Amino acid sequence: SNKKTSLIITLLEKADSADKKLILELIKNNSDDNKKIKIISELMKKYSIDKIAINKIEFFFDRGFKLLDSLPSKKEKINEIKEYFKNLKKRKV
Repeated sequence: SNKKTSLIITLLEKADSADKKLILELIKNNSDDNKKIKIISELMKKYSIDKIAINKIEFFFDRGFKLLDSLPSKKEKINEIKEYFKNLKKRKV
């Protein structure tokens, strides 16, 4: 699949010109998905895209929890929703 996810867009923003050219070539190329995934994964590690993504996740979870806390609802219901999202955040895909 050649979708440009937030991770790929961030990678393109951080990559140097040579890596950016390679990424764009890989995106255009429709063959050998395993090779494409391996190279893109290595580049994501090189540019710490995983850490950037984790920071974004933390930011939005914190923001969401603050919004939940500001709702005029029963705290037990708010806590149930928070627990659900905490479990969702922990899961691995």
